[in-house]
Amino acid sequence: MHFYMATITLPEENDDEFWNILPMHRKLVNTWMQEGIIQVYSLAADRSKLWIIFYCESVDKTEEYIRKMPLLPFFDFFSIAELAFHNNISMMPVMSLN
Repeated sequence: MHFYMATITLPEENDDEFWNILPMHRKLVNTWMQEGIIQVYSLAADRSKLWIIFYCESVDKTEEYIRKMPLLPFFDFFSIAELAFHNNISMMPVMSLN
């Protein structure tokens, strides 16, 4: 298993269809987060980009997940890069003073 970062470019304007699909998209993302497939899901403040870190077997499997996302038709562009490592504060051991 490896970490892959997907960078997704979103359109500047979104129509009603986008907003109607969004809850279904978020539900799927939340499911994949609970399953450990998605480690990080971040949206730029200007809502122009998404960054998602996947934990998958391959770049092809990562692309499969992206292509299953309900908002895929609204993605202007996406790219995937394998990460050498991925650390975050929740992965750090907690020190106990006991």
